[in-house]
Amino acid sequence: MKRLCLLACGFLFLSLGLPVQATDFRSLPGPFHPGPAEVLTNELWVIASTIEIQGQAQDDLFLLSAASHGTASNSPASIQLSGTAQGDIWAAGDGIETSGRIERHARLLGYRFIQAGGNIGRNLMAVGGTFSLPRTASVAGDVWLAGRDVILEGTVGGRTRIYAESVTLSGSFGGPVTVVSPKITLLPGTRIEGDLLYRSKEDLVLDSNIQLAGKLIRMEDPAPVRHSSLSDGLPLQLGLFSAALLTGLILTALFPAIMVSSLQRLTTEFWKSLLLGLVAFCLIPMTAFFLIFTLIGIPLSLLALCAYGILVYTGKIAGALWMGHWLIYRGTRPAIVRLFPLLALGLLFLYAATLLPFPIDILVWFGFTLPGMGALAGAIMDRRSTVFMTLPRNPASEPPPLPGNTPGAV
Repeated sequence: MKRLCLLACGFLFLSLGLPVQATDFRSLPGPFHPGPAEVLTNELWVIASTIEIQGQAQDDLFLLSAASHGTASNSPASIQLSGTAQGDIWAAGDGIETSGRIERHARLLGYRFIQAGGNIGRNLMAVGGTFSLPRTASVAGDVWLAGRDVILEGTVGGRTRIYAESVTLSGSFGGPVTVVSPKITLLPGTRIEGDLLYRSKEDLVLDSNIQLAGKLIRMEDPAPVRHSSLSDGLPLQLGLFSAALLTGLILTALFPAIMVSSLQRLTTEFWKSLLLGLVAFCLIPMTAFFLIFTLIGIPLSLLALCAYGILVYTGKIAGALWMGHWLIYRGTRPAIVRLFPLLALGLLFLYAATLLPFPIDILVWFGFTLPGMGALAGAIMDRRSTVFMTLPRNPASEPPPLPGNTPGAV
């Protein structure tokens, strides 16, 4: 899979005439704590128990922490960024704390809390339990927040959108502010350069010490939407289930070795397959998009899009095969002749889960598709490498023997 990603990057940058940037993947059972003097030069993907970056990162960071500190509010953050990041930041963990500088975008997902205490050069998107922007912190661009409790005391340069159970504002906002929350509090000294749009159960009354350059607008509650019952989408899901089952039958009949290899990868290297699937899910369409702007890259772009669509659909099938195996066999490896019953069970579980309300159905789809894509791509590349390594040598390409070295010569 890594070779496939590097090949796609090579096509992209050769077409654009730009240098190829390297990507590092690190999956650690323990912490990842590079020293303050260490410089991270490449794009970095990290899965570790805890992550603390104090030095400088010159490219994008994709961070995933597996540590959990329970619900204690005084527990330390599992991801801490106190250095300088020159690229984008994507981070997900139990708790996230930033105190350095992020020069581009930050996208953060923290289960317990997120504290954005540093400076962010562009936009911020964050989802978590409790979000806080201290008084000394700043975001130059737009802010999009969703969580339980949101406290903004710092400076936001662009537009602000907040969706939370409780919102407290006391900072400076350079653009319009939109707040959807049952409890909204504006402390004296708050300054908003644009309009303040809010949706709440109670009217919002502003203190005289609050500076609002625009208008105070209360948004009306949206009209109730009739939610369809499970039986409404059942015929469609049955049709999709039948199509996926037929496709899986053809795959297991024509390529049993690849399907077994992908099943083994998902069983033994699930998180690695998930990470590689996420890379393929994001990288292939990006590569195809840039290739389409070059004359010689248009055919490659079309081929990449076709391969991408096939990989996404078959990745779902590989994920369903793994789910069926997990439900029945758990730790054992099934025989090849039993792949189809396992596939049918996994697909039944998948399409039953897609009848659940949003966003559970989307999360289930990604949970099946992304690791399946990574496992399939890795299995295909392993099979191709085995074929190339076992190709017979061409005798015509070998140099003739030297005089006196002929077999049987005295």
